[in-house]
Amino acid sequence: MLYKIYKFFDCCRRGFNKIFLQPGMKQGMISCGEKTKIGANCELKPLKNIQLGNRVEIGPRALFWTTRAKIIIGDAILYYSGTSCQWSVGHCTCIPERTEFFLCI
Repeated sequence: MLYKIYKFFDCCRRGFNKIFLQPGMKQGMISCGEKTKIGANCELKPLKNIQLGNRVEIGPRALFWTTRAKIIIGDAILYYSGTSCQWSVGHCTCIPERTEFFLCI
C-alpha cells in the first residue's frame, strides 16, 4: 500500500516538473535548444546566464551556479544526477564532444 502511495506522489512530482517548471526555466535562459530535458530539483542560477544547446539532458538534483560568468553548454551533452558546476567570473563553454572537459576563459 505504501509503495502505491509513493508511486502516485512520484508521478505527480515528475508531471509537475515537466508541465510547469521545465518550460519556465527554458524561457528564462539565454537560449535553449530542441529536445532539452532538465531533471527535477535542478538548481540553475541565474537562468539569464545559461545557454543550452540541442539534445542536452541534465539529471535530477544537478547544480549549475554562476555569478557573472555565462555557462554555454553545446549539443548532445548529458549531465548525470547530482552534477555540480560552479563558476564565478569569465566565460565557460562545454566542449560538445566530451562532457567531462570544460574550457573556461
